[in-house]
Amino acid sequence: MFQNSGRIIGLFIAVAAVFCGVLIWLSLNLQATSNKDVGVLAVKYMYNFSGVGELDNNMEGLKKITSEAVYNELTLDRTDKALNVYLKFNNKPVSVVIEETGPGYVIYSLDTESITRSRKFVFFFETSKSGKIVKAREGELLDFYASNPNNISN
Repeated sequence: MFQNSGRIIGLFIAVAAVFCGVLIWLSLNLQATSNKDVGVLAVKYMYNFSGVGELDNNMEGLKKITSEAVYNELTLDRTDKALNVYLKFNNKPVSVVIEETGPGYVIYSLDTESITRSRKFVFFFETSKSGKIVKAREGELLDFYASNPNNISN
């Protein structure tokens, strides 16, 4: 009788261990996916709009997914960003085209009249455990392989 209960306990422990392992694996994969998603969402909040009113609403969304310090760097309210970035769009609609995403980065292009679609941009970011973006950098991406199709080095 004790021999059967020992087997049942051992089986229960094995099943519980497998179940815990699956839960941990799912948790890690969901966190990695949501980290990429928050980066894509941030890029869309910043650059996907049909007019100034929508862009203002997007800034409220951006505020919810970033720390205060990051929001202050990325927001339209920053005069230098408004002058150097948003005024280039000449109040025309802009759509984000996601080219590639990975842990901590989003590569994208912009579909708008004032910027050629072949230009690529990159958004680097880090998130907190709660999923908010706590560190961010933006830049234009010069893809050496795309600019040098024969892959010839000089």
